[in-house]
Amino acid sequence: VHFWAYYQNDEFCGVSYLVSHEEMTFVLYLAVNNQVQSKGYGSAILETLKEKFSGKNITLNIERLDPSADNYEQRVKRLQTTRLLIGEKLS
Repeated sequence: VHFWAYYQNDEFCGVSYLVSHEEMTFVLYLAVNNQVQSKGYGSAILETLKEKFSGKNITLNIERLDPSADNYEQRVKRLQTTRLLIGEKLS
């Protein structure tokens, strides 16, 4: 189990909580500080995880796309960013 905090200089940027075993890494939680969102930190965190767990299957837990959720647009953006980073084509 890994729980990491991410900083740039002394500024807190985000956290990740994940479990890694043998050939699989499961990212249970990843969050970016709302004061630095939309500045590439989430992408940088995901790239760091891809590098650290190279050769393993990485599964990322994401929020359900619920159109009635207050942050629906944010959820869609998160999914799109994640798909781009892992190489999936957007539909």
